Amino acid sequence: RSWRRMGKAKQRFSAGRAAKKASKATVSKRADSKEVRRRVATAARKSALIAHLSSVREAEAEAATKAANPFLGESLAAALEEVAAAPVVKAKKKKRVVPKGKTNKSKQLIIAQEAQRIRAVLDHPSFQANPLAAICQHLEATLPTSQPRPPRSS
Repeated sequence: RSWRRMGKAKQRFSAGRAAKKASKATVSKRADSKEVRRRVATAARKSALIAHLSSVREAEAEAATKAANPFLGESLAAALEEVAAAPVVKAKKKKRVVPKGKTNKSKQLIIAQEAQRIRAVLDHPSFQANPLAAICQHLEATLPTSQPRPPRSS
């Protein structure tokens, strides 16, 4: 290129670039190796972060699929046995109170009552004979039957 064609700003820019190239040639080996170590460390941190984020993403996806179907890969009997195997906290004999679960003591009482109910269900002979039929029978007896609605008149 000819210096005559360039404007003043371009001349200053190209002169500055040439000066930078010249100064890089005189940089010590120590500073150069320090910069390389810094870049390697940065790359290692970045790859570790990416690996961590991908594992978190996989865990979230797995949790979402489990939330969609909590018995995926498990049988109903195995899930019920797992719940029944939980430690049972014995509550004092009182008349049945339905606590709202605002305090730890009331939450523990709720857990104890539910554990007793689960144990009673698991020990029931009709449940032991056919668990799904027993659950269906219980739901039919406790849930209200839906009445067909008459068509709306406009």
